[in-house]
Amino acid sequence: PLFPAAGAKLTPGHSMDFTWVDVPDTVFYRLEIEREDDGTVVLSAIVPHNLATYRAPQWLADRAGGKPLQWRVVAVDGTGRTIGFSVWRRLLSGGGL
Repeated sequence: PLFPAAGAKLTPGHSMDFTWVDVPDTVFYRLEIEREDDGTVVLSAIVPHNLATYRAPQWLADRAGGKPLQWRVVAVDGTGRTIGFSVWRRLLSGGGL
């Protein structure tokens, strides 16, 4: 399972936890969060293979600028090759969504 669920809402001033399932042979995961409308990267984080969770900083909602975001996790092996990825999931933020 991936969390947060599609359509989850960011709360300004609060962090958000992202979790995913472990992928065998992964050396690290890359969490990608971008604006849904134009693909502007809002946050990118590298997470060691032995963790399947990331707590985003409290400023994530501010960086969204009131626009919907999308996020996914990419699994990378020891050669730098992508060996798996999740589908994009939508995150909502304030600003009339």
